[in-house]
Amino acid sequence: MKWGSPDAPGWTIEQAMRVMSLLTKPFWENGYSLALYGSVPAQGKGNDLDLLAVPAELVVTPPEKMERLMCELLRATPNGEPRKGLLRTWSRACILEDGRQIDMQYRLPLPADWEGATRQPTDD
Repeated sequence: MKWGSPDAPGWTIEQAMRVMSLLTKPFWENGYSLALYGSVPAQGKGNDLDLLAVPAELVVTPPEKMERLMCELLRATPNGEPRKGLLRTWSRACILEDGRQIDMQYRLPLPADWEGATRQPTDD
């Protein structure tokens, strides 16, 4: 499902890299690595910019706070309600002032008490 206007301006790889340059450090400082995926890196352009925030630490800033930070830095507005996925994801589109769309997805760290988080490798 695509959010926003179907006739919104698209993205180029150059525009995407400027966004990545602006967001990488604040995301890192809040416990995330930021990844670019989808049509823009694959084809050099796309209708929307797909970004993925992956936990780099066990404790990260909640996506709701990160979204506010990202929207402030990019002068964007969240669009619709956030979606929470079964695989510990949180996502929502944001629309920039010029109408371009960012589809932002966060992967959330597992709880510290998750059984697999402390399991030692076996010699099998």
